[in-house]
Amino acid sequence: NGEESLWSTEVIASYSGESNENAFGEFVIDSLHLGTQYFVRVSAHNSAGYGRPSTSVPAKPMTRPDPPYEPTLSSVSREYIEIAHTDSELSDSALIGTSLLVSWQPPRIDSSDGRPDLVGDGGDAVSSYLVEWSRLSWDNYNPTIVDISITTSSGVGGSNASGLLTGSFRIIIDTTLSSNTAV
Repeated sequence: NGEESLWSTEVIASYSGESNENAFGEFVIDSLHLGTQYFVRVSAHNSAGYGRPSTSVPAKPMTRPDPPYEPTLSSVSREYIEIAHTDSELSDSALIGTSLLVSWQPPRIDSSDGRPDLVGDGGDAVSSYLVEWSRLSWDNYNPTIVDISITTSSGVGGSNASGLLTGSFRIIIDTTLSSNTAV
């Protein structure tokens, strides 16, 4: 197809410490395209030449997607209820009066008018959306990051596991059942 599809570079071997047992080499491959699959392998070289390459490892650079494009709110119409066949226990008139329809376009790359949307879907198809609503303005929302320690008696696979749980979590706490509970 005329596009370059094979790249390589030679990296000078350097190791930390005196033993190769715990040593490692590394190289940053930059300027890749989001969402494009690449295959990476490494070969060692000495005075006798290059050895066999490692097993090829597939990788697809990706990042978190940009926000959905132009979300809008509109009133729910009777026509929408008929098309959507909503399973609400409310009457049509109550549903129309107490509902809003949220719609949006998928994330896209768009830096016009100062928009910071530079990665679109982040290099992978968007699999779901999170729709949130609140009685308070999101300007008043301060996200909090907390380390959560876990300890189990049986652990995973029967081992005694304990340690730090890492990753991204969304915790929803319902405090409406008790007047003594506040977050």
